Amino acid sequence: MDNITYIIPVNSDIEQVDNVIQTADLINSYSENAKIILIFNRAKDLNNYKEQFAGFFGSNIYDVTGRMEEVKDKIDDFFVLKETILYNIIKNVYKTTFAEELPNYQYTVENSKELERRWAKQGVEYFKKQMKFFRLAKESLALFDEIKPLKELLQNQNKGKDNDE
Repeated sequence: MDNITYIIPVNSDIEQVDNVIQTADLINSYSENAKIILIFNRAKDLNNYKEQFAGFFGSNIYDVTGRMEEVKDKIDDFFVLKETILYNIIKNVYKTTFAEELPNYQYTVENSKELERRWAKQGVEYFKKQMKFFRLAKESLALFDEIKPLKELLQNQNKGKDNDE
């Protein structure tokens, strides 16, 4: 179990700091070449995520001392994912995954004008249903742009492993 990239998702509970430290220590005890990426999940505001994750970054407002100094030497990097219902909708309503639907979203957005004309010919209810999918597609593509840096981070971690071998 060497040369593996581990992802540790965390929420904003202050106790998560201890969980991350314990998990990272356990991983590092098994693999000196492990890469650990911390994912701060469901951030309400990407510009002010440190407020939400006070256990890690601290809060002057609530007099909470951040503990990121204890964590940063145990992880290789971190990423912040914003709170969105899209993942839940795609998984539970459409019964698919973001990755599987990405080509459909791209096609729908890129060809929206032509598709809208076709949808209109199918009647009002069909048109409304398709326009809801178009909205989902547009919002999903915007979300995809936001998570591209995470994808690149993971790809770079994997490239580093290939170079080490």
